[in-house]
Amino acid sequence: MLGAQLKLALRRNLLVNLHVRKCHGLMLKILREAAGPAPGARPWRGIVHNFTFSAELAQSYLDLGLCLSVGRHVLRPSEGLRRALRMAGAQRVLLETDGEDGVMSAPEAVAQLKAQLQAVAAILQIRETELAQRMADTAMRLLKG
Repeated sequence: MLGAQLKLALRRNLLVNLHVRKCHGLMLKILREAAGPAPGARPWRGIVHNFTFSAELAQSYLDLGLCLSVGRHVLRPSEGLRRALRMAGAQRVLLETDGEDGVMSAPEAVAQLKAQLQAVAAILQIRETELAQRMADTAMRLLKG
C-alpha cells in the first residue's frame, strides 16, 4: 500500500514527509522500488522528518533527493548527526518544532527554533542569517514543486 502511494506521489510530483522509526532499510527499499530502475528518474521531493541518525543513512536519503529535518535533538547532537548535517549542507536541512509531548506554546516554539538555527549554523560553520535564507529557499522549492 505504501509503495503504491509513493508511486502516485512521484508520478504527480507530490511532496512526501516521511517519519521513519526502526525501519529505514525497508523504507529505503520501498522508495527505490517505487521510483523504478529508470536512470535519470525524477528525484523524490520531500523530507525525512525528525532525522537523528548516521551520516551513512543520511546519504542514502539524500541520494534519493530527499531533505532532512531536525528538531530538538540538534541541540545535543551525536557525532553521527553532525556528520549527517554537514553532508546534507544548508540546502538540504530544515528545522521542526516538535516538543516532547508534541505541544508547545508559540514563544517556546520560537525560542526552540532560534536555538536550533544557532546549533545547525555552528555545525555547518555558516552565519545564521545565511542558513535561515537557504532553509527558506529550500522550503519554497519543496512547496512549489
